[in-house]
Amino acid sequence: KENEGFSFIDPPEIFFCDSEGLPFWCSTCKSIKSLRSHHSSWYNTCVPKFDHYCVWIGDLVGYRNNPYYIVFVFSFWLLFLFDVISMICFSSKLHNYGKRHILHPVLILMYIVDCFWLLMITSLVYTTVKHLINNETTMDMLQINKRRKYLRDEAIKKTGRWGVMMQIFRGHDIDDHSVVTPYERYINVQHPVLPNIRLVIRLKMDEKPYKKDIWSNIKDTFSIRDKYKSLSN
Repeated sequence: KENEGFSFIDPPEIFFCDSEGLPFWCSTCKSIKSLRSHHSSWYNTCVPKFDHYCVWIGDLVGYRNNPYYIVFVFSFWLLFLFDVISMICFSSKLHNYGKRHILHPVLILMYIVDCFWLLMITSLVYTTVKHLINNETTMDMLQINKRRKYLRDEAIKKTGRWGVMMQIFRGHDIDDHSVVTPYERYINVQHPVLPNIRLVIRLKMDEKPYKKDIWSNIKDTFSIRDKYKSLSN
């Protein structure tokens, strides 16, 4: 209560929590983690919707600059795509190097370098689009991969590598939801009917709690102004 020196805030509709339904606590910041935040030793604070550290922009990718990072990635992908297509289209007019009528070695080198970077950025674009459509972050995927690796190692101990390979070959998923691992993910959600009741749900391996329809996910990623304003308040 405000007259006693503190006030309560309404919890979000959905947030990651521990097995007891409590929000995660950052022992360094001495505060509750919000909005899928993770502590950054670089800034010595928790970054909302922490994704990863990008060496190309020399900064963290998080809640505020994620839309600009997406534009940055797509801009460079279009640049290299335009460069490669232009070189292919005009190569027939440039094969007059010396008496052999071949491409200039510098142009060949440029073509190889451009193709290399185009492939690299294409894989980055694929990952970016996947995260954008599913409304997920790299940190979310790392947590899922930790659980998958734990289950795979446990399955190898029981049936051996050959048994796990045969299980995957037959189309059987190694995700055993009955097994509780140290890398479980829980969400705290508002009850759909009772306003004063909240539920704690243990997620399956590939469940994406923040995923909505495509346009809602895109809007959620790019509409940072109003959300950050409410977060600051």
